[in-house]
Amino acid sequence: MDSKSFVVLDYYELIALQRVFREAKFCLKASDEDISASPIVAKLFERALDVLIDVEVGRKGPAAAEDWSKWKKIDPSREEWMVAHERATKERDWQLWSYSDKLEYVRVLFSPFEISEQLAEEFIISIGL
Repeated sequence: MDSKSFVVLDYYELIALQRVFREAKFCLKASDEDISASPIVAKLFERALDVLIDVEVGRKGPAAAEDWSKWKKIDPSREEWMVAHERATKERDWQLWSYSDKLEYVRVLFSPFEISEQLAEEFIISIGL
């Protein structure tokens, strides 16, 4: 494939892109549930969010980085947790995977959110070892 670029032209397009990725990965009624656990989508979302955070720090100062850091920390009270839990319960290969495979799936599923080891373990147990 020839190398091509995709350019986001301004701050508002970047915010829209972040919202699109969040909606695609964590909407309550997905039309394509494979998107949630796609490593490619996870990497794209992470890259877009990294750029958005850098831009917001430039616009708003260091407090923006702290706000995003808080936003990225996932916990069971979040809507994204509930959606990820629902997606994981539908994963047909879950019972065939090793614990490390499940852990990697959970990290990709929650990306770009950061999940602690303890919460990842609790999540895996709640789906079923």
